[in-house]
Amino acid sequence: MDEQQRKRKQRKLDYNRKWIKASRALNRKPSRETAISSSDSDNASQTTTSKNITTPDIPIIVNENRSDENEEYEDNAVDYDSESEHESTYMETLSDDLAAWINEFQIKHNAVDNLLKILQKHGHSDIPSTARTILKTKRNIVTEMKSGMEYLYYSLSDQLINVIDKYPQEVRDNITNLEISLNIDGLPLFKSSSKSVWPVLCAVHLDPLLIFTVALSYGQTKPANLDFLYDTITDLDNIMHNGLMYSGVNIKIKLRCVVCDAPAKCMVKGIKLYSGYFGCDRCDQRGNWFGRMTYQDTDDLSVRTNDSFRRQTNPEHHNRDSPFCTLDIDMIAQFPIDYMHQCCLGVMKRLILIWIRGKKEVKMSALHSEQISNRLLDAVKFGSLDAFSAFPFENFMQRIKRMVRSGKNPIVQIAKRLDEIENVKQAAKSVKEANIETKRPNNFYVISDSSCCEVVSTTNIDDGNNRKKLMCRFYERCEPLSDQPCNLGIIGAYKGNDRHSRMKIVSPGILKQKAIMIEKDNGIKIFLGLLHY
Repeated sequence: MDEQQRKRKQRKLDYNRKWIKASRALNRKPSRETAISSSDSDNASQTTTSKNITTPDIPIIVNENRSDENEEYEDNAVDYDSESEHESTYMETLSDDLAAWINEFQIKHNAVDNLLKILQKHGHSDIPSTARTILKTKRNIVTEMKSGMEYLYYSLSDQLINVIDKYPQEVRDNITNLEISLNIDGLPLFKSSSKSVWPVLCAVHLDPLLIFTVALSYGQTKPANLDFLYDTITDLDNIMHNGLMYSGVNIKIKLRCVVCDAPAKCMVKGIKLYSGYFGCDRCDQRGNWFGRMTYQDTDDLSVRTNDSFRRQTNPEHHNRDSPFCTLDIDMIAQFPIDYMHQCCLGVMKRLILIWIRGKKEVKMSALHSEQISNRLLDAVKFGSLDAFSAFPFENFMQRIKRMVRSGKNPIVQIAKRLDEIENVKQAAKSVKEANIETKRPNNFYVISDSSCCEVVSTTNIDDGNNRKKLMCRFYERCEPLSDQPCNLGIIGAYKGNDRHSRMKIVSPGILKQKAIMIEKDNGIKIFLGLLHY
C-alpha cells in the first residue's frame, strides 16, 4: 500500500469516527420540545437542534432510501473495526516503549503504577493498570538451598542463545566459534548488614561484549562450599564438548578465562589465601612472615603448572578440590591476575605511580620498566588488559545492586528484574548500533590492516537487516603510519593515497572502528583509528 492510499484510508477513518460520534450524540439527546405546531414546524425543528445538540462541524448525511442507509451502516461497521485494530496496535506499541523505558532507568513499580493511572485518566483507558502487567513480571520465583545460601540457576546454554539473539543478523550468521569468560564475586547489598549476593556472570566475547547472569546465591556470609558452582560447570562442560546448537549450526564454545579478585579466586580454586605461606598461585615458594604479611622469595622457585596443580604436588597450597578441575582448562593460565584490582585500585596504583613518576631515589629505570612489561604473561596470552578485565563484570554487578529495592527477598527481586529485562521486545535491543554520518569530519573508518574508507552517502538498497547500504570511498593498499617504535597499525594508524581509492557500496555492518583523517600533500591521507568513541 503506497503513501497516498494510506492517507486516503486514514481520512476515511477520521470521517467515519466523527460521523459515528455525531450519530450517537443525536440518539442520546432528544429534543426537549414536546409540542410543535404544524405551521412552525420548520422553525421549531431548527431551534430545537441549535439549543439542545452540539455537533461537530461535519456534514451528517441521512439517506431516505433504507437500503442505502443499511449499506452505509455496514461500511461504517467495517471501518470502525479497522479503527479499533489501529488503536489496539498503538496501545501495544506504547506498552512496549514504556516497558523499555522502565527497564532502562530502573523505575520503581509504585512510580510506574501512578504514571499508568495518569495516562488512563487522560484518554489511554486500554493501557495496563500496573507495572507488573506491562513488564510481564513473574509472580513466583522458585529458589533452593545450596552452599548454605538461597540459590537460583539459569541454564547457561539457554542464556547464551538468548544473548546471541541480541546481535545483528550479520554477526549471528558468521558465528562458528565463540569465546566466553566467567566471573564469580561477592556483592554486599546493604551497609547495615553482612548479607551479600554471589552472582555467577558470563561474558560473550563478541562486538560489543555482553554480560548475563548464570546463577545467583544469597546469604548471610560467603558460600559454605563450592556446590553453588556445580550446575554452571556441568552445563559448561557439556557445551564445551558437544557445542551449542543455534539456528542449525553447532557453535564451538571455548572458555577464555575465569576472572576473579584474589579472595574469590582462592575460594573457587580451593587454595590458600594470598597471605598464607603457600598462597602464591604462580609459584610453590614458601613465604616468609614479616609482621602482618608473608612475602615469597624470588630465588630458586618452581613455577606452578596445570599438571602440578591437578596432582596437588604442593598439598600445603590446597584447601579442597575445585569443581573447575573437571573442565578441560588450564588451572593456572586461565585464572589470570585481574589488573583492575591489582593495578587500578588501592595501594598498588599509588605504588606504580611512585615507581614510574616518583623521585629519583625510588623511580625505576626505563630498562626495568621494559623488563616488567615483558613479564606480563597474561597480556601475552589474552591480548590487551581489557580482554580479561573485571571492569565489565563490576559494572554489571552495580546494575544488579540497583535492582534491590528493599531487604525482603533480595534474590527474588533481582530475578524478577532480570526477567523483566528479558521480556522487553527486540525494539529495545541491548546491542545499539552507532549512528553513521556522511559528512566530514565524522565519516571516516578503519576497515582492516590494508583499507580505510570515507562514507559518502546512503543508498536505497536494503542489506537484508533493515538497514540501507552505504556508498563509500575505499582507500586500499593502506600501510601502517610508521614501524617505529613499533608497528602503529596496532593502534589503527594508517597511511593511504587517493591513487588507490575507489567507490564501493557496502553494508554498514563492516564499519567498526571510527577514525579521523588528516590530509597531506600529493593526495596522501592519514587515518587515526579512535580507541574510544
